[in-house]
Amino acid sequence: MMNMKHLCAALLAAVLTVSLAAGCAPDVKEKIAENVPIVKQQEKKNQKPAQVEKVIYRALNKSSQKLTPVKIKLDAGIKEKDQPLAVMKELVEKVPSGDTTFPKDTKVNKVTVKDGLATVDFNKAFVSRKNNEFDNMLMIYAVVNTLTEFPDIKQVTFSVEGKKLDMLGQMDMEEPFKREPLIIKKDK
Repeated sequence: MMNMKHLCAALLAAVLTVSLAAGCAPDVKEKIAENVPIVKQQEKKNQKPAQVEKVIYRALNKSSQKLTPVKIKLDAGIKEKDQPLAVMKELVEKVPSGDTTFPKDTKVNKVTVKDGLATVDFNKAFVSRKNNEFDNMLMIYAVVNTLTEFPDIKQVTFSVEGKKLDMLGQMDMEEPFKREPLIIKKDK
């Protein structure tokens, strides 16, 4: 009985195919054509976007008193667990003209995330800024506010060349930092 159903279905499909190819049954062609865009729309929904949008925070010039949110795009092929590092590299190493957030030649070595705590490891240039506490504060919160955009990151600690950073100028770096929305420039 089952083979008979398969045979009938195959025969019906063959007849429809031949009819369509011969130009018969225009109403069947229209019905099939109406359904093609639906299939294409569903395929597009299932495809991943080519890029993922993220927000980073920058001090865009020397007179910045607050951090400015900036949208960036990451390659969608970057695994979710690797996105914090990719975002940090974008923030620190791809500096637009006039941006004073980080000292020159600062690099991100790695970012680890565990139990809501991100640890960012920098090269020695990160601690090279002297006697400018306000700029250091902007730099720290550029990192913290950028990383806490990720829902699984609640706090951030810092290290340099693998060694935990205890002080940055006069800033105590012992305790993890939490997001600070008051230092973010609001849209007018």
